[in-house]
Amino acid sequence: MELKGPSEAEIKKFIKLEAKMEFVTTSGQHFKGTLLWADSSAFHIKFENDKTITLLKNAIVYYSAI
Repeated sequence: MELKGPSEAEIKKFIKLEAKMEFVTTSGQHFKGTLLWADSSAFHIKFENDKTITLLKNAIVYYSAI
């Protein structure tokens, strides 16, 4: 399955600007938070309550800035 969302250059911009992001997983879960870092296999997100989570890219169906 191909990941749907912004380009790698846009992802770097979102990290730099601390943009709020939305992620939808293959199981239908929705996550919203600030993207802290991304690599070739994962995204690390910080929620408003300061908790963090790492989502593997192969578990994500869609993501975008909000």
